[in-house]
Amino acid sequence: MAQALNSNHENARLTRNLSEAEARYLGVLRREIANLIMASDPDLLMRCYQKAWTFEREIADSPQRAIAEEAALVAKFPTFEEFDLIATRDWSRSSPLRRRLKNPP
Repeated sequence: MAQALNSNHENARLTRNLSEAEARYLGVLRREIANLIMASDPDLLMRCYQKAWTFEREIADSPQRAIAEEAALVAKFPTFEEFDLIATRDWSRSSPLRRRLKNPP
């Protein structure tokens, strides 16, 4: 029983760490994409920024639309691995955590 509790605690800790690593990973991707756009076309970055803010305001005003948009993303990318369209996932520091969660000791 104690071993099962320790295992559950360890899995919960790994899951929390993995969630944090994925959030940081997406933050790095956003920053790097913004840097690339800024280097190539600052006006494009401003247009993208304005479009994103417009979308955020529309979502904030319509909870039903927010749920629909999230459902569309989940349908398109059911797992986080499928979201990595530019193949940078292997460079993420969370890869060992993901392997450990898939193959627990």
